[in-house]
Amino acid sequence: MTLPKLGVKVSYFSEFYRDFAVKVSNTKTSELCENTIKVYTKALQCSWCEYLLHQNPNHPAVGDATIFISHAWEYNFIDVLESLKERFRDNDEVVWFDLFSINQHKQIEIDFFGSFNDAISSFNHTILLAGPWNDPIPLKRAWCLWEIFCTIETGSRFEIVIRRNDQEAFLEDLSGGAMNKMLSNIDSANSKCTLFHDEDKIHSLVKEKIGFGKMNQIILNKIKEALMDIVKDSTKWQEKGDNVGPVINTDDAMATLAMSQRNYELAEKHLQENLEKQKKLFDENHSIILEGKFKLAEVLLAAEKYSEAEILLNDQVIKAYDGVDPDNAINTLFFLGKLYTKQENYKKAEKSLNLALKKAKAAGKQDTTFDVKYSLAVLHELRGDKASAEDLFKECYEETLRLHGKRHPETLKVLCNYVGSWIDDKTKFQEAETLLIENIGISESILGKEHPTTINLVHTLSNGYDYNNNLSQAKTIILDFLEHFKDNKNHHLPIEVYKCMQHLGNIYMKQKDYHKAEPWYIKCLTGKKSILGLDHRETLHSMHDLAFCYQEEKRYLLSQTVYEDCLIRCQSVFGENHRTTLTVMKNIGMLFYEQKKMDKAVYYLKEYYTRTYPWLRSAILLALILIFVIVIVVMVLILRWFLSFFF
Repeated sequence: MTLPKLGVKVSYFSEFYRDFAVKVSNTKTSELCENTIKVYTKALQCSWCEYLLHQNPNHPAVGDATIFISHAWEYNFIDVLESLKERFRDNDEVVWFDLFSINQHKQIEIDFFGSFNDAISSFNHTILLAGPWNDPIPLKRAWCLWEIFCTIETGSRFEIVIRRNDQEAFLEDLSGGAMNKMLSNIDSANSKCTLFHDEDKIHSLVKEKIGFGKMNQIILNKIKEALMDIVKDSTKWQEKGDNVGPVINTDDAMATLAMSQRNYELAEKHLQENLEKQKKLFDENHSIILEGKFKLAEVLLAAEKYSEAEILLNDQVIKAYDGVDPDNAINTLFFLGKLYTKQENYKKAEKSLNLALKKAKAAGKQDTTFDVKYSLAVLHELRGDKASAEDLFKECYEETLRLHGKRHPETLKVLCNYVGSWIDDKTKFQEAETLLIENIGISESILGKEHPTTINLVHTLSNGYDYNNNLSQAKTIILDFLEHFKDNKNHHLPIEVYKCMQHLGNIYMKQKDYHKAEPWYIKCLTGKKSILGLDHRETLHSMHDLAFCYQEEKRYLLSQTVYEDCLIRCQSVFGENHRTTLTVMKNIGMLFYEQKKMDKAVYYLKEYYTRTYPWLRSAILLALILIFVIVIVVMVLILRWFLSFFF
């Protein structure tokens, strides 16, 4: 059966409220249906729209709807009214609203994937009433999620409406985790319907057609786009009479949303514009300017523009170490710790992070204390201090578990790092395996298979099997997971997928199955190159792996070409004496050695050893001098002994 097309003008919602004010006040939509709509339409057994037309065949408020309103019946009707009034304050559209448009006395048998899709397509515009922003009810309701999905499937326009008060709170808390709060509520597998019959049908369709995780991810991406539109259209600061605030606020919110999509270029653009406008209003040491600098520096750090980030906060760095401006010293030291970690200057990183942690604890800044502990854990893991990393990751995991529960994206992310810190401990692997398998399922259902956290959890489990010498299982886990992406026509897969491909190539290399490793290395390199560029660290690691694979396959010319290109780029990106540069240099030397090209082999291997062990050149020279002296002394002694026979 197809959906009825009749709807009411938005202005009618106010009229309805005036007529039934006593029954509408503080009443949920579901209660209004039972106590008012059904009571008045009982005799005619019709919809409210039909009831209005029965009273007046030319009722001015009733007509064919052009916009589909998606909402939760748990909302108070007054909230629905206010949201629609704010959205349609400049025009009076006819909207499809199930309370008024559907006959509430009859259960409609709907073809969820056929006629319902067609109905959504015919409206070509769906508006989701989302509130409260930090716990939006529609994202927990099966019907609402299905309506959003059908809107996306049909290519219809999708829009989110948040009440003005909620919108202000949302924009103010964007950088404080508002996106994750919304994200953690999207869970199609556990979504509910008033009627179990509908819930069962929708869940069965999702399983059959797309899967819960994929559906969650599609809806999440669409919601992010819709939130971008909310930020662009926001006028909250203008309404307060502040002529400067709106641009600053919008730029800041847009940057936060862009960061959530890993669009660092867009985030940098908005924050740079924001900062320039603020500088015209405030002096260089104003808290707003400093906050803007920190946000911009974080984006530059994520985009691996390390020198630009360091220069941006140069003045604050000096003040932090001199004990000046204690309010911003914590942020500065924390940022420096992350910067030095990225630059692999672990000694400086540890010093900065430990100092930041001490100051954050003393100031009672719990959120900053957590963030610094997490960064310290990452640092210890990179340095190979597994015990310290595990302890800190455990503290962070237990804290996120307590605050957010096991199904929150932040909890899943921290768990991945926590288990990853001891996945190579064979005595604990069974515990790690159980935890990872359980949380991969949770992550897939909430975030989808394409989310970085899900991919990292799968990658960590595969690493665990690898560490425990179960290469067959490690390979199977990755191959089964990558099967999900084989039909993806978009070459820009999440970067974590390409890391899985690289790991798969490494497994084949360990099994000496070089011909199977090669195509995975090529796919990985191609993907990283398109997303990150040729001179990115990740891309260069993949370039080295492919060259080494060619070397093992005895395809020396190909290997040499890739190695030499990789070496030039590594020298530029990492520096002459970085361990990655030196590893490439050593392997080029070994490549020439295998081909019996000894002059070139000696050149590269000599460069490798003298750069890796800078004391070696001096030691060899000293040894040669010592040998020369010993030879001279011995020769003198022999000569004296010989001459003693004649004199």
